[in-house]
Amino acid sequence: MQRSGSCFVLGPEVGSYRGATSQYGRAKCDGVIALTETTLIFLPYIGKKKEILLKELRAAEISKKFLGQYRAGVQVLVLHGNTCDIGFFVQDIDCWLSAVTPLIQRSREVS
Repeated sequence: MQRSGSCFVLGPEVGSYRGATSQYGRAKCDGVIALTETTLIFLPYIGKKKEILLKELRAAEISKKFLGQYRAGVQVLVLHGNTCDIGFFVQDIDCWLSAVTPLIQRSREVS
């Protein structure tokens, strides 16, 4: 990811994909997550890369449960898209929420 030439706002760092209500699949997996000005990128250790355009998102929030799953002491970063909701475990969830929220707003204003 670091060799891609992209300028990262956050990451790359270890993260965990917790599934989506549609479009990106429900299979949970671990990998590397990063945020650019326009895209959230998740590169699983095994499987296909997921690129989520911020202009396709409406909001982000922190939740204790996602897709009916709960893990004691761990919160989920939930991204609410136009067509689905997507969940991630990240290392510093407050930092991720603070970074992604204004980028989502900016992306929506531009489009």
